Amino acid sequence: MALEAGALLAIDIGLLRQRNISVVLDQVDEQTPLSAVSAESVEAIRFAPGFVARAMTDGRLACVLDAMLGLARDLGIATLGSGAGDAMREMQRFDFDYVSRRAA
Repeated sequence: MALEAGALLAIDIGLLRQRNISVVLDQVDEQTPLSAVSAESVEAIRFAPGFVARAMTDGRLACVLDAMLGLARDLGIATLGSGAGDAMREMQRFDFDYVSRRAA
C-alpha cells in the first residue's frame, strides 16, 4: 500500500499491520517532513523520481537525499529510487536499497 506523506495521519496504522499490509511512504522529496520518514509504521520509502533527478545535479539536494537515505537505513526502512536511461548509472552514487527503471 503506497501513501502520500500526509495520509499517514488519517489511517489506523495498527489495523493495517494486523492485516499484514505493508506501509510504503510514496513520492518522498525535499518537502517531506522527517517525522513522516521516521514514522514507526513505515516499512519502506519511495523517493519521487523528480527529486532524485534534481539531486543528481544539485549538490545541496544531494546532501538532503543522502541524509534521508541515512536516516532510513538507521531506522531499518527500505528505500527505493527510480530513474530512466543514463540516470540509472548516476543513481549508483546514492545508497538506495532498490532501484527501478522507469520509462523515459
